[in-house]
Amino acid sequence: MDSKAAPHKRIVSILQKLDGTLLAYTYCVFAGGTAIALQMKDFRLSTDISFLCSSQEGYRQLRGLVSQHSMTGLSALFEENVAQLRMTRADAYGIRAILEVEGHVHLC
Repeated sequence: MDSKAAPHKRIVSILQKLDGTLLAYTYCVFAGGTAIALQMKDFRLSTDISFLCSSQEGYRQLRGLVSQHSMTGLSALFEENVAQLRMTRADAYGIRAILEVEGHVHLC
């Protein structure tokens, strides 16, 4: 197995657990270097997960949902459980969390 394939498979498993309807409603899409790496057939290793929200109101809604849930803040964005290693941080610049999948850490 390619050394980049395993981490990218874990990222895909995280993405599949997200509430796609909620993300679409808030105009939030998977973006950044990892999204490009996956689209370009794993041309480089990337282990963080970034999203772009093209609507201020949509981002406000996501930030509000996450803020209501404290330690499990990102759980509001998922349809399935994902292990979260620290409290979610949400502010005007982003929503940040550390997730664990199959014993590996991923930054969101």
